Amino acid sequence: MERRFIRVAVSATVVALVCAECSSQETTGDSQPTVVITTYTTGHFKLHTDVAEPQARATLVAMNAALDFAISHWKRPLRGQLECYLAENVAKWPTNALPHPLARIWIGKIGGATISEAVHASGNQQLQATIYASTGTGVPEHEVVHAYCCQSFGALGPDWYKEGMATVACYEVGYQPGVRCPADFVSILRKRPATTLHNIVQAGPFTKSTAASLNLMVAERDHPKRPVLLEGSTAVTVAALDEMRRSYAQSWALCYFLLKNPNYASRFRRLGEHFLVQQRDSFSPLFGPVGHQLAFEFDQFLQHVDVGYRVDLCCWDWSRGFLTLQQHSPISRRIEAARGYQATGLMVESGKTYACKTVGRWSTGGGTESVGADGMADGSGRLVGAVLHADRLTIPVELGADATFTAPASGKLYVRCRDAWHQLADNTGSVCVEFSQAR
Repeated sequence: MERRFIRVAVSATVVALVCAECSSQETTGDSQPTVVITTYTTGHFKLHTDVAEPQARATLVAMNAALDFAISHWKRPLRGQLECYLAENVAKWPTNALPHPLARIWIGKIGGATISEAVHASGNQQLQATIYASTGTGVPEHEVVHAYCCQSFGALGPDWYKEGMATVACYEVGYQPGVRCPADFVSILRKRPATTLHNIVQAGPFTKSTAASLNLMVAERDHPKRPVLLEGSTAVTVAALDEMRRSYAQSWALCYFLLKNPNYASRFRRLGEHFLVQQRDSFSPLFGPVGHQLAFEFDQFLQHVDVGYRVDLCCWDWSRGFLTLQQHSPISRRIEAARGYQATGLMVESGKTYACKTVGRWSTGGGTESVGADGMADGSGRLVGAVLHADRLTIPVELGADATFTAPASGKLYVRCRDAWHQLADNTGSVCVEFSQAR
Protein backbone atom coordinates (compact mmCIF):
# COMPACT_ATOMS: atom_id res chain seq x y z
CA MET A 1 0.00 0.00 0.00
CA GLU A 2 1.53 3.28 -1.10
CA ARG A 3 0.97 6.51 0.85
CA ARG A 4 1.56 10.02 -0.46
CA PHE A 5 1.41 13.09 1.81
CA ILE A 6 -1.04 15.72 0.58
CA ARG A 7 -1.63 18.53 3.07
CA VAL A 8 -1.37 19.60 6.65
CA ALA A 9 -4.06 21.63 8.38
CA VAL A 10 -2.61 23.21 11.50
CA SER A 11 -4.82 24.44 14.31
CA ALA A 12 -4.52 25.81 17.82
CA THR A 13 -7.88 26.40 19.38
CA VAL A 14 -9.48 26.44 22.79
CA VAL A 15 -13.04 25.29 23.34
CA ALA A 16 -15.22 22.98 25.50
CA LEU A 17 -15.50 19.19 25.65
CA VAL A 18 -18.65 17.50 26.22
CA CYS A 19 -18.95 9.76 26.36
CA ALA A 20 -19.03 6.67 23.73
CA GLU A 21 -18.76 2.99 23.03
CA CYS A 22 -15.16 1.79 23.05
CA SER A 23 -13.29 -1.46 22.70
CA SER A 24 -9.82 -3.02 22.60
CA GLN A 25 -6.73 -2.05 24.52
CA GLU A 26 -3.09 -2.15 23.50
CA THR A 27 0.34 -1.18 24.79
CA THR A 28 3.23 0.15 22.74
CA GLY A 29 5.98 -2.01 21.42
CA ASP A 30 8.76 -0.16 23.24
CA SER A 31 10.69 -2.14 25.81
CA GLN A 32 10.17 0.53 28.49
CA PRO A 33 6.95 2.41 27.75
CA THR A 34 6.43 5.46 29.96
CA VAL A 35 2.68 5.66 29.35
CA VAL A 36 0.03 3.13 28.39
CA ILE A 37 -1.65 3.85 25.08
CA THR A 38 -5.23 2.62 24.88
CA THR A 39 -7.18 2.28 21.64
CA TYR A 40 -10.94 2.91 21.59
CA THR A 41 -12.90 2.00 18.47
CA THR A 42 -16.33 3.35 17.56
CA GLY A 43 -18.29 3.47 14.34
CA HIS A 44 -16.58 6.67 13.18
CA PHE A 45 -13.36 6.85 15.18
CA LYS A 46 -10.28 4.91 16.17
CA LEU A 47 -8.82 6.77 19.13
CA HIS A 48 -5.31 6.13 20.51
CA THR A 49 -4.78 7.97 23.79
CA ASP A 50 -2.98 8.11 27.11
CA VAL A 51 -5.92 9.63 29.01
CA ALA A 52 -8.05 7.74 31.53
CA GLU A 53 -11.14 5.92 30.27
CA PRO A 54 -13.75 8.44 31.51
CA GLN A 55 -11.98 11.29 29.72
CA ALA A 56 -11.54 9.19 26.58
CA ARG A 57 -15.27 8.43 26.53
CA ALA A 58 -16.16 12.09 27.03
CA THR A 59 -13.79 13.10 24.23
CA LEU A 60 -15.34 10.59 21.85
CA VAL A 61 -18.79 12.02 22.58
CA ALA A 62 -17.53 15.53 21.85
CA MET A 63 -15.85 14.37 18.65
CA ASN A 64 -19.06 12.67 17.52
CA ALA A 65 -20.99 15.86 18.19
CA ALA A 66 -18.53 17.86 16.06
CA LEU A 67 -18.85 15.26 13.31
CA ASP A 68 -22.65 15.48 13.50
CA PHE A 69 -22.39 19.24 13.07
CA ALA A 70 -20.20 18.83 9.98
CA ILE A 71 -22.45 16.19 8.39
CA SER A 72 -25.54 18.29 9.07
CA HIS A 73 -24.02 21.42 7.57
CA TRP A 74 -22.33 19.97 4.47
CA LYS A 75 -24.94 17.27 3.84
CA ARG A 76 -22.48 14.48 3.11
CA PRO A 77 -21.78 11.38 5.26
CA LEU A 78 -18.28 10.62 6.47
CA ARG A 79 -16.34 8.31 4.21
CA GLY A 80 -14.65 5.60 6.23
CA GLN A 81 -13.27 6.00 9.74
CA LEU A 82 -11.15 8.74 11.30
CA GLU A 83 -7.99 7.86 13.21
CA CYS A 84 -6.96 10.10 16.09
CA TYR A 85 -3.94 10.29 18.40
CA LEU A 86 -4.94 12.18 21.55
CA ALA A 87 -2.08 12.90 23.96
CA GLU A 88 -2.22 14.33 27.46
CA ASN A 89 1.56 14.03 27.92
CA VAL A 90 3.07 13.61 24.48
CA ALA A 91 6.66 13.85 25.76
CA LYS A 92 6.22 10.47 27.48
CA TRP A 93 4.86 8.64 24.44
CA PRO A 94 7.23 5.94 23.15
CA THR A 95 9.16 6.79 20.01
CA ASN A 96 7.23 4.44 17.71
CA ALA A 97 3.76 5.26 19.09
CA LEU A 98 3.16 8.29 16.86
CA PRO A 99 3.46 7.57 13.13
CA HIS A 100 4.31 11.10 11.96
CA PRO A 101 7.68 12.71 12.86
CA LEU A 102 6.02 16.07 13.57
CA ALA A 103 3.32 14.67 15.86
CA ARG A 104 5.03 15.78 19.07
CA ILE A 105 5.38 19.35 17.82
CA TRP A 106 1.79 19.53 16.58
CA ILE A 107 0.44 18.23 19.88
CA GLY A 108 2.89 19.79 22.33
CA LYS A 109 3.53 23.19 20.73
CA ILE A 110 0.48 24.00 18.62
CA GLY A 111 -2.40 21.95 19.96
CA GLY A 112 -3.35 19.81 17.02
CA ALA A 113 -3.11 19.05 13.33
CA THR A 114 -4.77 16.93 10.68
CA ILE A 115 -2.92 15.33 7.79
CA SER A 116 -4.48 13.82 4.70
CA GLU A 117 -2.77 11.07 2.76
CA ALA A 118 -3.52 9.52 -0.59
CA VAL A 119 -3.73 5.79 -0.05
CA HIS A 120 -3.30 3.58 -3.14
CA ALA A 121 -4.76 0.12 -2.75
CA SER A 122 -5.73 -2.35 -5.49
CA GLY A 123 -5.25 0.31 -8.14
CA ASN A 124 -7.64 2.78 -6.50
CA GLN A 125 -6.83 5.99 -4.67
CA GLN A 126 -8.64 7.19 -1.61
CA LEU A 127 -7.98 9.84 1.02
CA GLN A 128 -7.40 9.04 4.65
CA ALA A 129 -7.13 11.67 7.37
CA THR A 130 -5.26 11.31 10.64
CA ILE A 131 -5.79 13.58 13.64
CA TYR A 132 -3.11 14.55 16.15
CA ALA A 133 -4.53 16.44 19.12
CA SER A 134 -3.75 17.57 22.63
CA THR A 135 -6.34 17.40 25.38
CA GLY A 136 -6.78 21.17 25.23
CA THR A 137 -10.38 22.26 25.35
CA GLY A 138 -11.98 21.84 21.94
CA VAL A 139 -8.86 20.79 20.04
CA PRO A 140 -10.08 17.26 19.11
CA GLU A 141 -13.44 18.64 17.91
CA HIS A 142 -11.71 21.26 15.79
CA GLU A 143 -9.55 18.65 14.10
CA VAL A 144 -12.54 16.36 13.49
CA VAL A 145 -13.99 18.97 11.14
CA HIS A 146 -10.72 19.19 9.20
CA ALA A 147 -10.51 15.40 9.00
CA TYR A 148 -14.12 15.09 7.86
CA CYS A 149 -13.59 17.61 5.04
CA CYS A 150 -10.31 15.98 3.96
CA GLN A 151 -11.74 12.49 3.89
CA SER A 152 -15.21 13.26 2.52
CA PHE A 153 -14.41 16.03 0.03
CA GLY A 154 -10.65 16.01 -0.49
CA ALA A 155 -10.69 19.77 0.04
CA LEU A 156 -10.79 22.29 2.90
CA GLY A 157 -11.29 25.69 1.31
CA PRO A 158 -9.24 28.82 2.08
CA ASP A 159 -7.78 29.25 5.54
CA TRP A 160 -10.41 31.72 6.78
CA TYR A 161 -13.17 29.26 5.86
CA LYS A 162 -11.60 25.97 6.97
CA GLU A 163 -10.32 27.30 10.30
CA GLY A 164 -13.42 29.41 10.90
CA MET A 165 -15.82 26.52 10.38
CA ALA A 166 -13.70 24.13 12.46
CA THR A 167 -13.74 26.63 15.31
CA VAL A 168 -17.49 27.25 14.95
CA ALA A 169 -18.07 23.52 15.37
CA CYS A 170 -16.27 23.53 18.71
CA TYR A 171 -18.55 26.15 20.23
CA GLU A 172 -21.76 24.85 18.68
CA VAL A 173 -21.59 21.51 20.47
CA GLY A 174 -23.88 21.25 23.51
CA TYR A 175 -24.77 24.91 23.90
CA GLN A 176 -27.89 27.03 23.70
CA PRO A 177 -28.26 29.60 20.89
CA GLY A 178 -25.94 32.57 21.12
CA VAL A 179 -22.22 33.27 20.92
CA ARG A 180 -19.98 30.99 22.97
CA CYS A 181 -16.34 31.90 22.47
CA PRO A 182 -13.24 32.55 24.61
CA ALA A 183 -12.97 35.99 26.21
CA ASP A 184 -9.80 36.74 24.25
CA PHE A 185 -11.73 36.33 20.98
CA VAL A 186 -13.92 39.28 21.98
CA SER A 187 -10.85 41.34 22.87
CA ILE A 188 -9.15 40.48 19.59
CA LEU A 189 -12.21 41.38 17.52
CA ARG A 190 -12.65 44.75 19.21
CA LYS A 191 -8.99 45.70 19.05
CA ARG A 192 -8.02 48.63 16.84
CA PRO A 193 -7.46 48.94 13.96
CA ALA A 194 -10.86 47.40 13.38
CA THR A 195 -11.21 44.06 11.63
CA THR A 196 -13.05 44.23 8.31
CA LEU A 197 -14.75 41.60 6.20
CA HIS A 198 -12.47 42.39 3.27
CA ASN A 199 -9.32 41.91 5.35
CA ILE A 200 -10.45 38.48 6.53
CA VAL A 201 -11.47 37.16 3.12
CA GLN A 202 -8.38 38.55 1.38
CA ALA A 203 -5.86 37.61 4.09
CA GLY A 204 -4.64 34.47 2.32
CA PRO A 205 -3.11 31.42 4.07
CA PHE A 206 -2.20 32.13 7.68
CA THR A 207 -1.04 28.60 8.60
CA LYS A 208 1.32 28.24 5.65
CA SER A 209 4.47 29.76 7.18
CA THR A 210 4.23 27.67 10.34
CA ALA A 211 3.68 24.50 8.31
CA ALA A 212 6.70 25.36 6.13
CA SER A 213 8.91 25.82 9.21
CA LEU A 214 7.82 22.48 10.59
CA ASN A 215 8.38 20.67 7.30
CA LEU A 216 11.90 22.14 7.22
CA MET A 217 12.54 20.57 10.62
CA VAL A 218 11.55 17.20 9.16
CA ALA A 219 13.92 17.66 6.24
CA GLU A 220 16.83 18.48 8.56
CA ARG A 221 16.64 15.22 10.56
CA ASP A 222 19.70 12.98 10.49
CA HIS A 223 17.48 9.89 10.06
CA PRO A 224 14.18 9.71 8.10
CA LYS A 225 12.34 7.83 10.87
CA ARG A 226 13.57 9.97 13.75
CA PRO A 227 10.75 12.09 15.27
CA VAL A 228 11.14 15.82 15.76
CA LEU A 229 11.36 16.31 19.51
CA LEU A 230 9.83 19.05 21.62
CA GLU A 231 13.14 19.94 23.27
CA GLY A 232 14.97 22.68 21.43
CA SER A 233 12.21 23.25 18.87
CA THR A 234 12.11 26.90 17.77
CA ALA A 235 10.01 26.62 14.61
CA VAL A 236 6.80 27.59 16.45
CA THR A 237 7.29 30.92 18.23
CA VAL A 238 4.99 32.67 20.68
CA ALA A 239 4.60 35.53 18.23
CA ALA A 240 3.56 33.14 15.45
CA LEU A 241 0.98 31.47 17.69
CA ASP A 242 -0.39 34.86 18.78
CA GLU A 243 -0.80 35.89 15.16
CA MET A 244 -2.51 32.60 14.34
CA ARG A 245 -4.81 33.08 17.33
CA ARG A 246 -5.86 36.47 15.98
CA SER A 247 -6.58 34.93 12.57
CA TYR A 248 -8.59 32.13 14.15
CA ALA A 249 -10.72 34.62 16.08
CA GLN A 250 -11.44 36.67 12.97
CA SER A 251 -12.18 33.59 10.85
CA TRP A 252 -14.53 32.24 13.52
CA ALA A 253 -16.33 35.60 13.65
CA LEU A 254 -17.01 35.71 9.91
CA CYS A 255 -18.08 32.07 9.61
CA TYR A 256 -20.28 32.26 12.70
CA PHE A 257 -21.92 35.48 11.50
CA LEU A 258 -22.64 34.14 8.00
CA LEU A 259 -23.90 30.83 9.37
CA LYS A 260 -26.31 32.40 11.87
CA ASN A 261 -27.58 35.45 9.99
CA PRO A 262 -30.75 34.58 8.01
CA ASN A 263 -29.88 37.30 5.48
CA TYR A 264 -26.77 35.42 4.34
CA ALA A 265 -26.99 31.81 5.60
CA SER A 266 -28.21 30.30 2.31
CA ARG A 267 -25.46 32.04 0.32
CA PHE A 268 -22.91 30.84 2.85
CA ARG A 269 -24.03 27.23 2.42
CA ARG A 270 -23.65 27.57 -1.35
CA LEU A 271 -20.19 29.07 -0.82
CA GLY A 272 -19.20 25.97 1.15
CA GLU A 273 -20.36 23.73 -1.68
CA HIS A 274 -18.23 25.72 -4.11
CA PHE A 275 -15.16 25.52 -1.84
CA LEU A 276 -15.39 21.80 -1.07
CA VAL A 277 -17.20 20.20 -4.00
CA GLN A 278 -16.24 22.41 -6.93
CA GLN A 279 -13.01 23.62 -5.28
CA ARG A 280 -13.41 27.19 -6.48
CA ASP A 281 -13.68 30.52 -4.71
CA SER A 282 -16.96 32.27 -5.49
CA PHE A 283 -17.21 34.63 -2.53
CA SER A 284 -17.47 37.77 -4.66
CA PRO A 285 -20.10 36.44 -7.11
CA LEU A 286 -22.26 35.14 -4.26
CA PHE A 287 -22.00 38.06 -1.85
CA GLY A 288 -21.29 40.92 -4.27
CA PRO A 289 -25.00 41.77 -4.74
CA VAL A 290 -25.38 42.28 -0.97
CA GLY A 291 -21.85 43.51 -0.34
CA HIS A 292 -22.70 46.87 1.26
CA GLN A 293 -25.34 45.38 3.53
CA LEU A 294 -23.05 42.50 4.53
CA ALA A 295 -20.11 44.78 5.34
CA PHE A 296 -22.36 47.02 7.45
CA GLU A 297 -23.97 44.17 9.39
CA PHE A 298 -20.66 42.40 10.00
CA ASP A 299 -19.17 45.63 11.32
CA GLN A 300 -22.11 45.97 13.72
CA PHE A 301 -21.54 42.38 14.84
CA LEU A 302 -17.86 43.05 15.57
CA GLN A 303 -18.74 46.14 17.58
CA HIS A 304 -21.25 44.37 19.82
CA VAL A 305 -20.21 40.70 19.90
CA ASP A 306 -19.99 39.11 23.33
CA VAL A 307 -20.94 35.81 24.95
CA GLY A 308 -24.70 35.40 24.54
CA TYR A 309 -25.00 37.66 21.46
CA ARG A 310 -27.71 36.41 19.07
CA VAL A 311 -26.98 37.14 15.42
CA ASP A 312 -30.49 36.10 14.41
CA LEU A 313 -32.06 38.63 16.78
CA CYS A 314 -29.80 41.44 15.59
CA CYS A 315 -30.07 40.95 11.82
CA TRP A 316 -31.32 43.88 9.76
CA ASP A 317 -34.53 43.98 7.75
CA TRP A 318 -33.39 45.25 4.35
CA SER A 319 -36.66 44.48 2.59
CA ARG A 320 -38.77 47.04 4.49
CA GLY A 321 -39.91 50.02 2.42
CA PHE A 322 -39.35 53.56 3.76
CA LEU A 323 -41.53 56.64 3.19
CA THR A 324 -41.48 60.28 4.24
CA LEU A 325 -44.37 61.66 6.25
CA GLN A 326 -45.44 63.68 3.21
CA GLN A 327 -45.99 60.40 1.40
CA HIS A 328 -47.70 58.62 4.28
CA SER A 329 -48.74 60.10 7.62
CA PRO A 330 -48.64 58.89 10.28
CA ILE A 331 -46.35 55.82 10.15
CA SER A 332 -46.76 53.06 12.73
CA ARG A 333 -44.72 49.96 13.53
CA ARG A 334 -44.65 47.29 16.25
CA ILE A 335 -41.21 47.03 17.87
CA GLU A 336 -40.12 43.88 19.71
CA ALA A 337 -38.03 44.09 22.88
CA ALA A 338 -36.04 40.95 22.00
CA ARG A 339 -34.58 42.36 18.79
CA GLY A 340 -31.85 44.73 17.72
CA TYR A 341 -32.54 47.76 15.54
CA GLN A 342 -35.82 47.38 13.63
CA ALA A 343 -37.02 49.27 10.57
CA THR A 344 -39.70 51.90 11.25
CA GLY A 345 -40.51 52.58 7.61
CA LEU A 346 -39.90 56.31 8.22
CA MET A 347 -37.48 58.26 6.04
CA VAL A 348 -36.36 61.32 8.02
CA GLU A 349 -34.73 64.55 6.85
CA SER A 350 -31.76 66.10 8.62
CA GLY A 351 -32.73 68.91 11.00
CA LYS A 352 -36.46 68.23 10.89
CA THR A 353 -38.41 67.54 14.06
CA TYR A 354 -40.68 64.53 14.47
CA ALA A 355 -43.05 63.24 17.13
CA CYS A 356 -43.39 59.68 18.35
CA LYS A 357 -45.98 58.10 20.63
CA THR A 358 -46.01 54.54 21.91
CA VAL A 359 -48.52 52.08 23.33
CA GLY A 360 -47.49 48.90 25.12
CA ARG A 361 -45.00 47.58 27.64
CA TRP A 362 -41.90 45.45 27.56
CA SER A 363 -39.22 44.02 29.83
CA THR A 364 -35.46 43.62 29.49
CA GLY A 365 -35.64 40.22 31.19
CA GLY A 366 -33.70 38.89 34.13
CA GLY A 367 -36.65 39.41 36.46
CA THR A 368 -37.01 43.13 35.68
CA GLU A 369 -40.45 44.67 35.75
CA SER A 370 -42.48 45.47 32.66
CA VAL A 371 -42.20 49.13 31.68
CA GLY A 372 -43.31 51.50 28.94
CA ALA A 373 -41.02 52.92 26.26
CA ASP A 374 -39.54 55.44 28.71
CA GLY A 375 -37.71 52.52 30.29
CA MET A 376 -36.12 52.18 33.70
CA ALA A 377 -34.37 54.87 35.72
CA ASP A 378 -30.97 53.67 34.42
CA GLY A 379 -32.10 54.03 30.79
CA SER A 380 -32.53 50.32 30.07
CA GLY A 381 -35.78 49.48 28.31
CA ARG A 382 -36.00 52.93 26.76
CA LEU A 383 -36.99 53.33 23.11
CA VAL A 384 -33.96 54.65 21.21
CA GLY A 385 -33.38 55.26 17.51
CA ALA A 386 -30.63 55.78 14.96
CA VAL A 387 -30.57 56.93 11.36
CA LEU A 388 -28.91 54.84 8.66
CA HIS A 389 -27.28 57.14 6.14
CA ALA A 390 -24.73 56.15 3.46
CA ASP A 391 -24.03 52.78 5.12
CA ARG A 392 -23.36 54.50 8.44
CA LEU A 393 -25.42 54.60 11.61
CA THR A 394 -25.74 57.81 13.62
CA ILE A 395 -25.28 57.90 17.37
CA PRO A 396 -28.41 56.79 19.25
CA VAL A 397 -31.27 59.27 19.58
CA GLU A 398 -33.28 59.24 22.83
CA LEU A 399 -36.98 58.72 22.09
CA GLY A 400 -39.17 57.26 24.84
CA ALA A 401 -42.91 56.79 25.22
CA ASP A 402 -44.06 60.26 24.09
CA ALA A 403 -41.41 62.53 22.63
CA THR A 404 -40.22 64.81 19.87
CA PHE A 405 -36.80 64.50 18.28
CA THR A 406 -34.71 66.19 15.63
CA ALA A 407 -33.25 63.94 12.92
CA PRO A 408 -29.42 64.01 13.13
CA ALA A 409 -29.12 63.05 9.46
CA SER A 410 -31.23 62.25 6.43
CA GLY A 411 -31.94 58.56 6.04
CA LYS A 412 -33.85 55.54 7.33
CA LEU A 413 -34.92 55.51 10.96
CA TYR A 414 -34.37 52.34 13.00
CA VAL A 415 -35.38 51.88 16.64
CA ARG A 416 -34.93 49.33 19.42
CA CYS A 417 -35.44 48.65 23.11
CA ARG A 418 -32.22 49.66 24.85
CA ASP A 419 -30.48 46.69 26.46
CA ALA A 420 -27.04 45.13 26.35
CA TRP A 421 -26.60 43.63 22.90
CA HIS A 422 -25.67 40.20 24.24
CA GLN A 423 -28.67 40.11 26.60
CA LEU A 424 -31.57 40.58 24.18
CA ALA A 425 -32.70 36.94 24.15
CA ASP A 426 -34.58 37.08 27.47
CA ASN A 427 -36.43 40.32 26.69
CA THR A 428 -40.21 40.12 26.40
CA GLY A 429 -43.05 42.29 25.14
CA SER A 430 -43.39 44.94 22.46
CA VAL A 431 -44.64 48.47 21.88
CA CYS A 432 -46.45 50.04 18.97
CA VAL A 433 -44.82 53.33 17.95
CA GLU A 434 -46.43 55.99 15.79
CA PHE A 435 -44.43 58.74 14.03
CA SER A 436 -45.96 62.02 12.88
CA GLN A 437 -45.04 65.60 12.14
CA ALA A 438 -44.10 67.52 15.30
CA ARG A 439 -46.36 70.46 16.11
